[in-house]
Amino acid sequence: MESQQQHLLIEGEISFVNSYGFLNSDQYPLMQFYLIMFFVYFVATGMWIRQMRGHGDNKIGLHNYFCLLLLITCLECALIFFEYDSFNKTGKRSLALATFCVFFTALRETVANLVCLLISLGYGIVMNVLNRYSGKIGLLSFLSLIGSSINVASFYINQHKALSRSIKVMMALPQFLIEVVFLIWIVSALLRTLSYLKVKRQDFKLRVMKQFAIVFSIGVVTYALIRLTKIGYEVLSVSEDSWRNEHKFQIAWFFTFTVTLMGAAWVFRP
Repeated sequence: MESQQQHLLIEGEISFVNSYGFLNSDQYPLMQFYLIMFFVYFVATGMWIRQMRGHGDNKIGLHNYFCLLLLITCLECALIFFEYDSFNKTGKRSLALATFCVFFTALRETVANLVCLLISLGYGIVMNVLNRYSGKIGLLSFLSLIGSSINVASFYINQHKALSRSIKVMMALPQFLIEVVFLIWIVSALLRTLSYLKVKRQDFKLRVMKQFAIVFSIGVVTYALIRLTKIGYEVLSVSEDSWRNEHKFQIAWFFTFTVTLMGAAWVFRP
């Protein structure tokens, strides 16, 4: 083509396709990981429901919350897998799927915090109603859902267009502050419940709560170490390396959550 113009402005879009699709080598393992986790939680949910039905006489309200958390996590894994698979095949993000992924991830994190708080308060162990706490729990859970949604949304936005570190910190700050409030309340309530059971000499319930305290402590410490490692890596490394390792931290967080949840479910099995 011949033209008398010295400069040409061409607009278009460049897409890179790997041998396995549009996902890059850092994101492709994450899609496979969530597919495996879907089957893990599908089996775990089925086994939990079977356990509840087989031991109906020992079932308490807390078991229903565990079942809900397992089901939500199973759906979350399925949605994330389908979202990645859709992008891998078409090269375009589905806004609807991404929105559902953000919502269910935030919902899972909120329900997980709620379950830990209910256990620490002694729900189903030393009390059967939560009338005096219902307002505070409802408000904190709602704020947790909003904060988690903002933080998870930043992860998907960063995949589409890289965010600055200051923006990512601002979007993660609300969830961090709410999680600190949750953690303080959980720890204080757990210590109070353990002290109450010790005074009342309810040895079996005390042993169960001590087992949960150990599982919870290991999970919190592991999560904190992963979080501090990620922060240090982002501060000391270049932005490209930080982006490349984002999915490794996502896998580490989710795996830690899974181990902690399975441990707590084993402690409180019907």
